[in-house]
Amino acid sequence: MTLSRSIDDREYGKFTESPTRPNQSAVEVVSPESSLITLVDTTNSNFIYIGSALPASLPSASVWRIQRVDLTTSEIKILYAGESQAFTNVWDNRAGLTYG
Repeated sequence: MTLSRSIDDREYGKFTESPTRPNQSAVEVVSPESSLITLVDTTNSNFIYIGSALPASLPSASVWRIQRVDLTTSEIKILYAGESQAFTNVWDNRAGLTYG
């Protein structure tokens, strides 16, 4: 996976292949300002999933705020799992969640 950045890595953290999630096609973004980790899953050509949680959170724990970027329409839609910005979802279940 090749990622390009248009922002300064020193200011916003670095994109790294996720060492804690080796069996998932996800990229982990570590931001020193937010004290959260962010996973970005781009394996589906119709959707991009973005999950945020505290560092060391398990992908099977109900501690994730998950967004889905819908690429199927001419207008890109970004929706939250469970129609909420709460940190109550499971990253492993991202594809089967309801978004709104």
